[in-house]
Amino acid sequence: MHIVVRMTDRQERFPRHYLGDCHYNASAAARAAVYSPKSTYVTSHKLLIHPDARRPVETDTAATRERFLATLDPVHAAYLHGTWSGG
Repeated sequence: MHIVVRMTDRQERFPRHYLGDCHYNASAAARAAVYSPKSTYVTSHKLLIHPDARRPVETDTAATRERFLATLDPVHAAYLHGTWSGG
């Protein structure tokens, strides 16, 4: 049996703010998603480890990394991928 739990509106807003106007600032994203200013530090940490709230962040981070690697020459890209032999 698989139970599906829907994220709240605030949980859904958090990654949009985190990746958008808050520029990867988790506390600011929690405030923008209308969480209590007194608890934004703890709330933002919980949201960053929440699987459903974290998924868009991981997807965006992976895509950004790939775009960055595509701009590098082959030697630097191989080094960052961990496949460079050093020769």
